Amino acid sequence: MQNNEKCFINMMSIAVIALIMLPVGIACVILGFGMGDSPCVMCWAERITMIAIALIGLFIVRYGPKRVYLASLIFMACWGMFNGFIHYSIDGTFGGYLDIGQGFGLEIFGAHTQFWVIVVDFFVLVFLALILFMSRNFGEIMHKSENKEFGKYIPLTPTSKFAHLAFIAIVALNCLQAFITSGPPPHLGSSTPPRMSLNPDKWFWEQDHWESPFDFRFDWDVEKPELVTSRSNDLVLQADAGAIKNIKFLTQSEKITLNLGKKPLTGLDLNKKTGTFAISANNNGFYVTDANFNALRYARHDKHFIMEMEDSVGATWYKDEVSIISYNKTFVSYLPTDIIDKDEQNSQWRHLIDGYDKFKLTDFGNKNRFFTLRAKQQYILDFDYDEATNKYLIASVPSKTRPSWSVAILDGDDKMIVEEYVPSIGVELKDGKTLDDYYITGVELDTDYAYLLSKNYSSILKLDLKAKQIVDAFAFTGVSNPRAITIRDNKFLILSREKDENIVFVFNMPVQETLPAKEQDEQIQSDMQNL
Repeated sequence: MQNNEKCFINMMSIAVIALIMLPVGIACVILGFGMGDSPCVMCWAERITMIAIALIGLFIVRYGPKRVYLASLIFMACWGMFNGFIHYSIDGTFGGYLDIGQGFGLEIFGAHTQFWVIVVDFFVLVFLALILFMSRNFGEIMHKSENKEFGKYIPLTPTSKFAHLAFIAIVALNCLQAFITSGPPPHLGSSTPPRMSLNPDKWFWEQDHWESPFDFRFDWDVEKPELVTSRSNDLVLQADAGAIKNIKFLTQSEKITLNLGKKPLTGLDLNKKTGTFAISANNNGFYVTDANFNALRYARHDKHFIMEMEDSVGATWYKDEVSIISYNKTFVSYLPTDIIDKDEQNSQWRHLIDGYDKFKLTDFGNKNRFFTLRAKQQYILDFDYDEATNKYLIASVPSKTRPSWSVAILDGDDKMIVEEYVPSIGVELKDGKTLDDYYITGVELDTDYAYLLSKNYSSILKLDLKAKQIVDAFAFTGVSNPRAITIRDNKFLILSREKDENIVFVFNMPVQETLPAKEQDEQIQSDMQNL
């Protein structure tokens, strides 16, 4: 074997020794047997990937560099980085719900162990590139290997012998640790392993992961919500089928068919100062209409520019601006104004596909996202803004991952979360029932109260914002696809897509909802006297 060939074999052997003894060896011997750290199921997948990379390195040392070995090594390093990114994002750092300094696993130089998986696998590629760069006549070495000119095996050097022995020893210790912490097949690693112990009474073996469906996104693969153009067979329109006992039925007073084109409409909000409406349409269109729902302005937002908005599901007035929101909690606000200047029109064209002469994005901060904690793995179907309190309100919809819903209050200026909670129950429920499956498609925020429109069970839940409690509930009939709610003249206006028509159903609010507080008390006393 020539000197340049021996140099290549030694460099590859040193790389194998570094990989198997440093990250794999330290994780097993020092962190595991020494400090009691137990790998989770994903940690084991990442560690086994490193062992596989080291094994491929030994194949190269023993049989010479071949295309299949180099390709396999690069593939496994990329696979290891992918697993590291998945692990790191699932544990929250990239997901955004961990504060600085928080994490899972032991901290090394300010970063937790799952982060170092990405670093190690990245440097596998770096060192492979350096070895190939520093190897003289590598092409000739590879040609000889492919043609089996080295014979059946490449003779071992002292360095390559040590690499083989180190690999055998560290893998044996990892096998022992795997048996202690995860058990023999069919047991699998744990997502939440306890500290490692040599006492068999403290060994906990699990098979839970066999029951999990295969999905590389895990809990982040959340099904899309029921949009205006889709119909879910899981939702029930009959209010009596819901959880609330003796729910109050509203009386319908009017039905208004909207003449705003054929697009399905998704959001509705009344500007109480001007009497005009903000209305959102499917595919990020939006209108400003007069009090009779005649269109005054129309525009369509470019869903792909800067922030991905997906389909718009709700509309609200943000001060004097029209805001629309997507089900992924991304929103944008535009000021209705006539734009004559061509340069300004071109500037607005960056944001709008249609109507860039009718609306203006006044602040890039008004193209933004709401960040939540409880609803991070849930979508929403509407939002509302209250100028008196300068607050937004959103309500999530249940999913298979999170089969309940919650409410979030967000600041009108910095758009940051103020509070988020699951409302307590102040209404009488049927035995064994909860409000978890109510499906909030519309929101109306009215300073001290919020009215939450649920398509499931055709209900409106009244939320006391100070008490954080559902204090009343109302039911309606005759509406097959309720999407949004607002209030005008003491009446609920419910927007629905009925076959190919956009219709606003008007329902009378109960007398206690329409009277001022003092008159409500007088009405209640009068009702009690009449009993």
